[in-house]
Amino acid sequence: MTELVELSPGKLFRLGGRVPMDGRITWLPPEATGYEPMNCYLLVEEDAGMLIDSGVGLHEDAIVEQVASVLPKNAPLTIFLTRMEPDCLTALGGILNNFRVEMVCAGGTNNPFDYFEDLNSSEMMQANYRAKLHRWLPGQLLTLSDDRTLDVIAPALRLLFTSWVYDRTTRTLFTSDAFSHTSVATLEEPAVVDAQTDELTAQELRSHLLTKFEYLNGAHTEPIIDRFRELFREHPIERVAPTHGCVLEGAETVQRHLDLLLDVLAEVSDPNAKTPHGVVEPAPSIR
Repeated sequence: MTELVELSPGKLFRLGGRVPMDGRITWLPPEATGYEPMNCYLLVEEDAGMLIDSGVGLHEDAIVEQVASVLPKNAPLTIFLTRMEPDCLTALGGILNNFRVEMVCAGGTNNPFDYFEDLNSSEMMQANYRAKLHRWLPGQLLTLSDDRTLDVIAPALRLLFTSWVYDRTTRTLFTSDAFSHTSVATLEEPAVVDAQTDELTAQELRSHLLTKFEYLNGAHTEPIIDRFRELFREHPIERVAPTHGCVLEGAETVQRHLDLLLDVLAEVSDPNAKTPHGVVEPAPSIR
């Protein structure tokens, strides 16, 4: 089946592919079977496009074809990387070689590598992908067109530095590696879950969450729960789009998965433990 999915008519597309869950993916529970969707997303306007992440190298050729099939001819691209990690950017070379990329953006706090003069993320981006990396703080806006802006958001949950993005036009929250707890059983099954197809159980979510974010078990998770509630209260969210796992389609589906996630976070919490590093505050400056 085609992996290109039109999520919002003419405005938002899911790109990418899927990989077998056969024990080789470290962030998945060892008992997981089926296939994990690996996603990036193309936002389209009449004369411009924006990629949220660029996908994995395994799917690079397919992603290039997918972008070419829907991006207006000669339209420039902006790329926003939610994380500087392989599952978000290893197809970047193919995008840069085939399209007019005007800007590559990533989150706006200091990278630990920046403290070494001979190695930092900007220089690595230029050396490996011939692209200049621009950094955006949570709270700043990404502009796609005069009528379409996106919010860069400090996430409620993360491992290394991560930024989430909210598209006001389609009411979509791009959550990088959070909300990545769904999968598909077959190669033909759509990589989108809605109210009619949603069969996720609390145990499945718990197993995935504590494999991917194992520090949560026994942590003081109330600040994370509060951050989730604040974020979903401030933004009308009708779609959650993670870097891996299925797209959660529709406000009803989004609310169900949020409720399941918050229940698990409350169950594993130890109020006497220190707040984990998964709570992210907006960074004070950009280097």
